[in-house]
Amino acid sequence: MDVKGINPSGSIIQIKAIAKDGTFYGVKAISPKGSLHDVKGVKFTDDQTQMTLNGVKVFAHIKALPVVIDNR
Repeated sequence: MDVKGINPSGSIIQIKAIAKDGTFYGVKAISPKGSLHDVKGVKFTDDQTQMTLNGVKVFAHIKALPVVIDNR
């Protein structure tokens, strides 16, 4: 599936996986400790770079939140 930015909201662009029939699916991330997270989008800032990490310039980063399961 293609993964694309679909909806800008401030400095975050929401990203979704898109099936051939056009259906949107959420993108998941797994933390180094094995926790499952929902990827919400890619965050950009007005600055050219957000930070330099181990000598690598970072221009954007992924925002992901823990999965919430409602057992009502």
